[in-house]
Amino acid sequence: MALMEWHDVPVLADEYDSDGESRRERNNYEIEKDIFGFEDEPRVRHNKYPDTESDVDEEEEDEHGQRNPKRSEPKRGAGNLFEGQQFINGVAFKEAVLDHALKTARNIKQCRYDKDRIAFTCGGKNCKWYIYCSVSGKTSKWQVKVHRDRHLCDVNGECEMLKVPVIARLFLHKI
Repeated sequence: MALMEWHDVPVLADEYDSDGESRRERNNYEIEKDIFGFEDEPRVRHNKYPDTESDVDEEEEDEHGQRNPKRSEPKRGAGNLFEGQQFINGVAFKEAVLDHALKTARNIKQCRYDKDRIAFTCGGKNCKWYIYCSVSGKTSKWQVKVHRDRHLCDVNGECEMLKVPVIARLFLHKI
């Protein structure tokens, strides 16, 4: 396929509009203006909650008059999981479990996945570690309902959650 040069473009009969302005120059100007004003969209962060109307009710003001939301969420990548922890969606919960698996070097497997609930177990021999998260009816956020935090298995360095797309995404975030 050959590249098309500008001089190969046929000249249209209506090259100028009713004001005598060149349509091509106007088009080029509009393109340049759009490029100059272009802003890249912010990255999607699954551990950041967008503000909702119910969040305004949950916020308090401190002694300096600043509003502080009542949230107890660790930073991304901390790998800390606890009962009652809330997530914006199931993907954020899966990311938190992946962070826990990487932090503890355990073989965590997904054992349940529905549109409104997800559960993981440890793949270690006789290990009782388990976490279950589902959509909370009150806030429509994902909340950890059951969490048995104690691992009874030995670290073996395997992790079924680490598949090629997950590893690629982890490397992509490092770049």
